[in-house]
Amino acid sequence: MVRKAKICDIDILNNFYTKMILEDLRYNEPNLDITSFNYSNEIEDDNYIILIVLKDKKEVGFIHSYIKNNKAIIDSIYIEKEYRNMGLGTELVKKLYDYLDSYELEVTIENGNKAYFLFNKLGFKITKVVMNLDCKEDL
Repeated sequence: MVRKAKICDIDILNNFYTKMILEDLRYNEPNLDITSFNYSNEIEDDNYIILIVLKDKKEVGFIHSYIKNNKAIIDSIYIEKEYRNMGLGTELVKKLYDYLDSYELEVTIENGNKAYFLFNKLGFKITKVVMNLDCKEDL
């Protein structure tokens, strides 16, 4: 089951966000005060859609998106590790599409992000590739 996030879900969203960030080795400590403030404002803003997925009546993941330039941008998606590969990510994206069916969905994924396979399976197409060189010594 998927439902729209409510103000009372701030702690749940912070928990998911913290786990998501800590799985990405580039970050050490997420700033939950900023996250709580952002989620609180975004939940009540029609330009943001935050959905939570439940399995066995337990919140196990979320998707965060916003509308910009007539596109719905998927900012983040997270499913608890023990609930991955059960179709819950697919369920979240499809429900988001139901909410935003008049918008083109777009997502930016960094190299190595496992969500690439989810979005590829759902029919998302690569429209651009961005490559970066971290420092001159790499040449």
